[in-house]
Amino acid sequence: MADSIPFLNALRNTLNRLHNTQTRQLLLLQGERTWQETLTTALCGEHNTLVLAGRCPSLPNWQSAEAHCLKHWLGQSFDFALIDMHDGLTADQLGIVAGVIRGGGLLILWLPPNWPETVNPHNQRFLNTPLKPENTEPWFYRHLAKCWQTDALWLRQGQAVPANQQIPITRLALPTPPSFPFGAATLEQHKAIAAILKVAFGHRKRPLVIHADRGRGKSAALGLAAVQALIQGKEKIAISAATPEQTQSAFTHALDWLKNTIAPELSNLHYRPQQLCFDWLGQRKSLDFYAPDHLILTSVSCDLLLVDEAAQLPMPLLQKLLKKHSRLVFASTLHGYEGSGRGFGLRFAKILHQQTPGWQALHLQQPLRWRNNDKLEHLINQALLLAPETAQASPEPDINIKIFQLDKSALLAELPTLFGLLVQAHYQTRPNDLQQLLDSPNPVWVAYSQQTAVGILLSQEEGNLTADDQDSGQIHGHLLPQLLSRQYGFRAALNWRSWRVMRLAVAPEWQGLGIGTQLVRAWQEAAKSQQVDFLSCSFAAEHRLLAFWCQQGLRPLHLGTHRDKASGSYTLVMIQTLKRKTDCLEQIQQQFYQQLPTLLSEELSDLEPDLLHALWQAAPALKPLTTAQQIEIAAAFATQQRSFNSSSGFIRALLAQHPAQLARLDCAAAQPLSDKCFKNLNWAQLAHAHKLTGKSAAEKAFRTALQKFLTLLETD
Repeated sequence: MADSIPFLNALRNTLNRLHNTQTRQLLLLQGERTWQETLTTALCGEHNTLVLAGRCPSLPNWQSAEAHCLKHWLGQSFDFALIDMHDGLTADQLGIVAGVIRGGGLLILWLPPNWPETVNPHNQRFLNTPLKPENTEPWFYRHLAKCWQTDALWLRQGQAVPANQQIPITRLALPTPPSFPFGAATLEQHKAIAAILKVAFGHRKRPLVIHADRGRGKSAALGLAAVQALIQGKEKIAISAATPEQTQSAFTHALDWLKNTIAPELSNLHYRPQQLCFDWLGQRKSLDFYAPDHLILTSVSCDLLLVDEAAQLPMPLLQKLLKKHSRLVFASTLHGYEGSGRGFGLRFAKILHQQTPGWQALHLQQPLRWRNNDKLEHLINQALLLAPETAQASPEPDINIKIFQLDKSALLAELPTLFGLLVQAHYQTRPNDLQQLLDSPNPVWVAYSQQTAVGILLSQEEGNLTADDQDSGQIHGHLLPQLLSRQYGFRAALNWRSWRVMRLAVAPEWQGLGIGTQLVRAWQEAAKSQQVDFLSCSFAAEHRLLAFWCQQGLRPLHLGTHRDKASGSYTLVMIQTLKRKTDCLEQIQQQFYQQLPTLLSEELSDLEPDLLHALWQAAPALKPLTTAQQIEIAAAFATQQRSFNSSSGFIRALLAQHPAQLARLDCAAAQPLSDKCFKNLNWAQLAHAHKLTGKSAAEKAFRTALQKFLTLLETD
């Protein structure tokens, strides 16, 4: 404890200053856990503290958070928060925890003695088998250390206390906060509430989009405006978000305002999670949460729809909400844990201009839970690039683009600009994407116009797995090789070397100039020079993107049958073979197109017409499969080496071509085959029809019956 006393005195002075200014700070404690725990316990005392650590200090008023449940703590406020980085860190965790600390508080990080040159076990999620975190360099940690070198409070065990921390600070009187109508805490929040009420009572089809950084009170404004609209005449208001927890702040502020302001005039006030009801002037009023997909699939009638954290929702879903509801407010975090709203704003603005040209936008800048010039907010924004740079130069008439492959040190030197390109191109870029960019050993190509980076391509190396890797049963990553193995029974893909495009981004003002094509060509040439077997890309299926990749020489190979939660689109996989031995991949392409009509009649019945047209335009000349090939596919499915979605059409054709063998099966075996392939029962229906326990049992019964059928074919 003795070696902690000087630090503790200095820290108490710091807390005094933070309290006086209602700003927050980042405290880095670097050393052994025992020293860190002693200092933290003495410092935190009775303060309300959120702890993300494998080993919690002995604090009287702390709450432990599981890493995978951090989102459930959003909307709550703590004096302090602690992250134990001896156990590693993800960028998402850092962003979330920093946002729950109120003004005057500290974010405390326990750093190992030799940090940043330490292994981060959380990096395993970014690495393909057989790579381990210890096989990579800690570039993300180095980036954090560089960002925090000067402005963070960094205390190292055994070193002298920084001189500037030993000066006592006199307590200052905080100014009295101004008062605004409707429960607003700032003038900006009051304007936001007024703008929401204008949507509720003004002209239809004029939605409002509210952008704000974290802690600006946008969610609170939704709740406060909702109760004002209800009191002023509306009867039912709906609020939606990706998760119910994201609307908790809106409900809390709505309830508090009702209780503290007009409680005597209310009757029958009732609140439960995700619903607030009360009687006002003889009318029943309600604020209700609805999941976004529920709003699409059912006819929910409401006077006003509020959508919080809209950047987390798929763009097609937001478009459908625009069509179904005439009074809408969308709120989105501009820079936050959920991913940057900058790309969302660019994309959604185009849709709003087309569908509702009278839409309005509002940006909130004044923080509520802390003051302006907050050190912690600055340090986290800088570390996670939550306000990344973007290319400012405009294209010249005769542009000269040069492509370079960057190593990690060069990437780090231009990180804000390069990450800014990725943010603009994808509306759900998250802090973890920054960590993956730095800590995964994947090659990066950058397009420059003079000294300005205007495009970037990220590639992932896949395949080239040894027999031991394949037999381990725990292959991580390798999206394309594993898809070929699981969906099409093609295990050889695990052995071959392949490269997959992870991201391709060009600055918006530089698009349409062939820069993306030049980046792809550089990537393709590098792959050929390194004897790569095939190239691939996967993306949210859209006809213009499909046409672009066809122009680069890639062809469709696989289309997922479930819409992606983020994009709302089916995932399309395209490949380009670079060696003769990969001719068998062309056979899989043939099989995909021959199976496509079956999928269109079932899982892909709602496929967009322009996408389907583009798929047919990219189709190869189809060659009918022989009976032997059909039997091979059916046998692969029967032995669980291939999926039903890639095999069903061939199995159906095989059964139809051999009715005599099907008739020779006993009824118990023949019926599942007929019900599934000819009556098109889904697995749940098949299980019910044959009194089976569920989908797995239905699939097992079908495979068993199919094996019996194939045995009859072999014996004839």
